[in-house]
Amino acid sequence: MSAILILSLSDTIIIIMEEHLFPEKPANKLYSENAIRVGTFLGGPLVAGYLIADNYKQLGQMEKVRTTWILSIFATVVIFVIAFLMPEKTPQP
Repeated sequence: MSAILILSLSDTIIIIMEEHLFPEKPANKLYSENAIRVGTFLGGPLVAGYLIADNYKQLGQMEKVRTTWILSIFATVVIFVIAFLMPEKTPQP
């Protein structure tokens, strides 16, 4: 819903418009930022990607769902490659 309020103060007209950020309420609950942080800490970038992609899916932003999955899979692959390439013994000071 939109509401327009017009106020007239002498020769000055002030127009105030109110628009809702989300025109429709999502069917299911969205994951909060805190839930995504905890999920990322416990499960890594794939869990974060799942939670964020599910939020975008609930909001109907399918292009962002695809982008989120691509970035989370890429981040997981990078982490595994770095872990594989690290030397077994690291020098200690």
